[in-house]
Amino acid sequence: MYPNPQDVLPLAPRPSLDQYKKQAEELVRACLSGAPDAIREWAAPWPALAPRLEAFARDTLTSRRRCALTGAQFVVARMHGFESWPKFAAHLDGLARAGSPISNFEAAAEAVVAGDIVGLERLIRQQPSLVRARSARAHRATLLHYAAANGVENYRQKTPANAVAIVELLLSAGAEVDAEADMYGGAWTPLGLVATSIHPERAGVQNALMQILIDHGAVIDRLGGVGNNHLFVRGCLANGRPAAAQFLAARGARLDLEGAAGIGRLDVVQSCFDDDDPRKPIVTVEQMRAAFGTACTYGQLAVAEFLLGRGVPPDVRLGDHGQTGLHWAALGGHADIVALLLERHTPVDSVEERYHGTPLTWALHGWSDPRREISVRDPLRSPVRGDGRLHHLGSPPRRLLLRDPAGAVALDAKDTLDGIAQWWLLKEWTERKYFQIEASIAQLVSKGLVVERRRPGLPPYYWLNREKQEEISRILTSNDS
Repeated sequence: MYPNPQDVLPLAPRPSLDQYKKQAEELVRACLSGAPDAIREWAAPWPALAPRLEAFARDTLTSRRRCALTGAQFVVARMHGFESWPKFAAHLDGLARAGSPISNFEAAAEAVVAGDIVGLERLIRQQPSLVRARSARAHRATLLHYAAANGVENYRQKTPANAVAIVELLLSAGAEVDAEADMYGGAWTPLGLVATSIHPERAGVQNALMQILIDHGAVIDRLGGVGNNHLFVRGCLANGRPAAAQFLAARGARLDLEGAAGIGRLDVVQSCFDDDDPRKPIVTVEQMRAAFGTACTYGQLAVAEFLLGRGVPPDVRLGDHGQTGLHWAALGGHADIVALLLERHTPVDSVEERYHGTPLTWALHGWSDPRREISVRDPLRSPVRGDGRLHHLGSPPRRLLLRDPAGAVALDAKDTLDGIAQWWLLKEWTERKYFQIEASIAQLVSKGLVVERRRPGLPPYYWLNREKQEEISRILTSNDS
């Protein structure tokens, strides 16, 4: 059900129930008007959420009693992270009373994410039970969950520089180290949230936060603590956090076949195939293929070779959308695995079903921004950080380039495509593609559809004329570039 507990709106600075009643009444009027765009216009003030909010409002106001005020109030409650209108109203009432448990908890949550340790200490002295209190929002997070910067409302997912001191304060004051919260469809613990969150990793405190939680008794092998009933290492890998996976494995986290494959523990992978030990569970075909995909994703060459030797087809389709190991190795920039799979005759132009991308398309996304991290769930929307062997600038595929014509695309086609030739071991095919792109760029510039900007010592920048998007699309499509 939308919205989820993360994609929600912050409350107004001085929220009152009356202003949200008015929002609900405006939604009812939009519904009753019958105008095709009325609900879309109602959702427009919140552009980041507008498409999903519009869909949720339409579904709610048509699946229940049509255009009912109760349905509109439910939408307003959910878009702020609450399960029902009565719970939302109770929260607003508590916020309005200084010193109430709700008001104090919200102030403490703000102090946690802002790194205000003095303010947090003062609130805990005034109300010691805060460290075990729960949010009134649907996720039921504790303050320790807020410190993990994951699973709570997105606008509060922040990791301050003193996050370790914040967590130490909460734990010393009696916070429950393995408290579970209702996030991402599972019962997540603070350790699971820290281990899979990008924010503490970017802040450089992820390992320190995990260590302090472990020192205070956090259970590493708690099934479900990272969602989907996964073990912790596998959960880290599924969320694009290989460093956290290695950290936890080094501290005794259990490894299943897929987790061991992702962190390169060939010894553990081999032990899963000990045919002389009748106590070993039988490894299924699905488990072998999943492990192979994870090895390709994280560049574990020895594991990938071993699993190919155990019968995994090099061109096996993985997951629900038909990616191959070549797609995942291309995205991650793992040239050795790319070479291995090409030598095993994996089709270079296989197209996966979700984004209709080839391995080369995924490779270009992997190169497009070295500052961004891999997302195993959504690879084409969150490109992987490039490594030192790859060019740091690349051209997004045509489909996504045209989707965002207002953006400036840093592009040096020759350098980028020379890099592709070196990496892909497909010189002739790549040169042909380079000439197609070069011809397209020249044609677009000559027609004034793209403006070239050059600065000394830097690759050229190309700005798209957003008013000529259809003509740009026709040229790129005709040139197949």
